[in-house]
Amino acid sequence: MNLPTTLRRTAGLAALVVALAACGATASPAPSQDDAEAAACSAIQTWADEMRTFAALDPATASVEDVAAQREAVADAWDAFKATLATVDSADKAAVETAGATLEAALTDIPTDAPIADVVGGITAAAAPLKAVYQEMADGLGCTLVAPF
Repeated sequence: MNLPTTLRRTAGLAALVVALAACGATASPAPSQDDAEAAACSAIQTWADEMRTFAALDPATASVEDVAAQREAVADAWDAFKATLATVDSADKAAVETAGATLEAALTDIPTDAPIADVVGGITAAAAPLKAVYQEMADGLGCTLVAPF
């Protein structure tokens, strides 16, 4: 074997090793179950906080813009919570998704001509089934919820 061929092979192998190492370095490992559960607990808490804020809106002083902004905050928190369900092994996942469908419909179908008290009451009522399920899930995951909804 001559030196230029060996040198080319060595350089080629070195380039391949560097390329593979670079690919491996950018791949992020899957979160551990503990990390996934912690993320779910955090998302449950955020959703509960946003729902509590929404339910506390005072129809006498809240504007349509206040309701719309808090509705958006609840929807965003719900979306974030749903995203954590993909990484959590939980028997409650289907129950959360089913109960959440009612909330999603209420958040989407807000009548524009309804009094604010009716809108807040409707969304709060739609969240009631989800409240029971998320509390059960939080208990199962070992979440410590601060002032749950």
